[in-house]
Amino acid sequence: MTSLELDLNSYSKEDALKSFDMFIGEEYSQTPIGKFKLKAGEDTENEVIQKFLNSETTVWYLNLDITPSSEFNFDFNKFSKKVFAIKVDNSQWVTLEDLFKIEKADEIQLSNSNFTIGHLMFIIEKWRNGWAPKWFKLRMECEEPLDVDIYLTKIIHENTESAPVRVSQFKTFFQFLVDDLTEYCLLRSDNWMCVVRVAEDNKCIAVTFQCPTDLRYQLNLDPNLALFESPNAIEK
Repeated sequence: MTSLELDLNSYSKEDALKSFDMFIGEEYSQTPIGKFKLKAGEDTENEVIQKFLNSETTVWYLNLDITPSSEFNFDFNKFSKKVFAIKVDNSQWVTLEDLFKIEKADEIQLSNSNFTIGHLMFIIEKWRNGWAPKWFKLRMECEEPLDVDIYLTKIIHENTESAPVRVSQFKTFFQFLVDDLTEYCLLRSDNWMCVVRVAEDNKCIAVTFQCPTDLRYQLNLDPNLALFESPNAIEK
C-alpha cells in the first residue's frame, strides 16, 4: 500500500475499530505502508489511538495529527517496522524521555512542541558526554524562541577535558526557505558531530547527530572545523 490517511474524528469507537480491521488488522499486519497519516482529536479514546499505532506498518513517513488526552502515552518502539520519518503535530504529549528511547525512526519532527531551551541544552549536554541517539535528526517547532546563541557561547567558554567540543557558526541559505538559517557545528573528541540549525525567529530548530563513518557526516562538515587528531584526542 502506497499511502493511507484515516481521520478517526469522523468515527465512533465501534466504527473506528471496524476501520482498523479493514485497513490495518491482522490480514494486513505484514503489508508495509509507504505513508500513513492518522488524525484523532480529544474525543477519540486513547485505547483506539494506541491500537492503530501498535499495529501500523509504515516504513517511510508517519504523520500523527492527534490531540490525545493528558493521560495518553505511547512507546514508539512498539511500531512493527522501522519508519524513516515521524512527524507529530500538536506534540505536547511527546516527552524528553520518549525521544531518548526512540529506536525505530531515523528522523523525528515535532510541531507545536512545549520544549524549551532547557530541553535542548539537556539533549546536547547528554550527547556531549558520550550519548548517541538511535535516530539522527530532530526537528522542533517551539512555542517560545530558544536563545541558542547564548547557550552555545557558554559551551565554548566552559570547555572541559572530560567533555571537549569544538564549535563553529555560519549562515546558510536554502532556496526553498524564506528565512536564512544560522548553523552551528559541534564536534566531539571522538569526531561525532552535532549540527544545530536555527531559523531567524529562533522557534524552529533542527538538530542532526552524525558519526564519523556516516556518509551524511561528510555532507554537513564545516571545512573550518578541524577534526580531532584521534578518536580519543582531548582538546587543550
